Amino acid sequence: MKNCDSFWFSIAFITKSGLIVLKDVLQELSDRKIQGKILTTDYLEFNEPGALRELLQFENLEVKVFTREHFHTKGYMFRKKEEYTFIIGSSNLTQSALKANKEWNLRVSSLQRGELIQETNEEFEYMWEQAEILTEQWIAEYEVIYKEKKKRNNELKVKRIKTYTLLPNLMQKEAVKALEKLRQEKKTRALLISATGTGKTYLSAFDVRNFKPKRMLFLVHREQILKQALESYKDVIGNEINAGLLSGEHKDFDADYLFSTVQTMAKEAILQKFDCMHFEYICIDETNEDIIRQPYSVRIHKRPEKRQSEG
Repeated sequence: MKNCDSFWFSIAFITKSGLIVLKDVLQELSDRKIQGKILTTDYLEFNEPGALRELLQFENLEVKVFTREHFHTKGYMFRKKEEYTFIIGSSNLTQSALKANKEWNLRVSSLQRGELIQETNEEFEYMWEQAEILTEQWIAEYEVIYKEKKKRNNELKVKRIKTYTLLPNLMQKEAVKALEKLRQEKKTRALLISATGTGKTYLSAFDVRNFKPKRMLFLVHREQILKQALESYKDVIGNEINAGLLSGEHKDFDADYLFSTVQTMAKEAILQKFDCMHFEYICIDETNEDIIRQPYSVRIHKRPEKRQSEG
């Protein structure tokens, strides 16, 4: 990207965190008067108004918004003299897509007369001509819709009503009873071994509900299951818990019940925010000997015997 003579992006979803990844390069290209086009959309009202405003700050960029049928493209195109390079695939312009998620992208290089290059350019220009120019007025009008949708989504979460009482199954009942017995015996660690699909996350939530820790840490290996785990806890304990996420895109350090990825918690800058007395209850999803040896694991376990730890 740094060496291109011009560039075109056709990207459905854009966030401020995604722009941060490319901000220095975009600024360098702007300083060098390298022209670029970015085509995006208002589809699902996903794009952050703040991210769209940041795009307007680059004098070398033309930005348009495709507002017709569902727009879900992910393509990055660069020209260097007569050579074109396309990166087409699954990555949106978000931090998780560019740095964390497993994405499949195909890189293709060709001269201008190449058939694929010509077809892709024609498709881009076709959509470009139908799109609306991004302006501050357009963003202001879109922001009203964006905030209204976000408000509705938040209200739905707050008003989340269960039509059933969630009760532990037989395995979960026995495990929770065993964990309580260990606590009565002043034991502070436990290892749960159970088959996939038997409800280990719900089990840990039932035990946390019984134990009632002031602060709890739930560690997982994949960011994709963070929100699922948090929602499972809300199913059991209720929406009133002060729960949050700690990952590449989320930094809810003030949450009492914190759901974090192993990779994020292992970072030194993150570890320094929590002393060994911070968490009363720690649950490590899919724990193993290698995980226990990790620096973060050693440090967060160094506290008085009061703390409950479950793997």
